[in-house]
Amino acid sequence: MVDLAKKSKKQILKTKSLRKGLAIYRIAQSPYRYIRFRDSIAGRYVVKSSRETTRLEATEVAFEFADTYRSKADSDHAKRKATSFEHYAKKLKAMQKGQTKWSDDDSKLINRSKNGLIHYFGKYDVTKITMGMVRDYLIHLDANRSKRLAESTKSKLSDVSTCGTELRV
Repeated sequence: MVDLAKKSKKQILKTKSLRKGLAIYRIAQSPYRYIRFRDSIAGRYVVKSSRETTRLEATEVAFEFADTYRSKADSDHAKRKATSFEHYAKKLKAMQKGQTKWSDDDSKLINRSKNGLIHYFGKYDVTKITMGMVRDYLIHLDANRSKRLAESTKSKLSDVSTCGTELRV
């Protein structure tokens, strides 16, 4: 007969819940404590070794890990390319290619190498772009020029920079 009560090396020995979505635990195979953190954005748990043998030190490491992980997760940059500004700008350009509404000037505003919209906003998630960020972009453009931008150009840039949110709806 096989002894079913035999303990596994990966069996969790002790678990200590620190707060909602954050816990530390020990397994039989390792002297170190592990951190288990719930990533609500990805909908999964992140498990990482704390490299600490004592519960108190592992607790400190766990709180530090959770705080730094959360700040990375709350970044304004897109997690997936399909939600990036660049994706939606190219999608808008493809939609309006045959229409007379899309001009070469609009294409230049978007694709400029240093000051273009894709260069500035390309990696951002379209849901995280605010009007404040658009104003910062316009200030950035004015700072890099000898002459200020015309109001009509600023209006065009504001309209095009919000294209991602219009396309998603």
